[in-house]
Amino acid sequence: MPPPPPASGPDEPRALSPREREILAGIEHDLDTSAPGLAREMAHPTTVAPPVPAGAVEAGFLALSLFVVLAAAGLVPGVVWALLAVIGSMIVVPWAMLRAFEKFERGPDTESDDTGRGDPDR
Repeated sequence: MPPPPPASGPDEPRALSPREREILAGIEHDLDTSAPGLAREMAHPTTVAPPVPAGAVEAGFLALSLFVVLAAAGLVPGVVWALLAVIGSMIVVPWAMLRAFEKFERGPDTESDDTGRGDPDR
């Protein structure tokens, strides 16, 4: 007969009884026979963190960029900021117009895929 389990403290979970161990062994056996792949996965748990959603990564980069710009704002003279604003507007405005015209040429109800064709079900 196996020795009795050690006494549990107030913060420790209580030890399993022989009947509970028998039930768990039966569950483990059933799992091994019905879903061996799942049993293997559970035997070797992964410690890899799940992937971070792309939106969270983009938001992080945006926040970091905003912090860098605000931190540099006190170090850079106003003339440089004016020059950056002019150069930025020379880039952003044409880009926004190009995007708008691309959407206008495609039409509002056509969804293009990678092949350039619209949705065949529409």
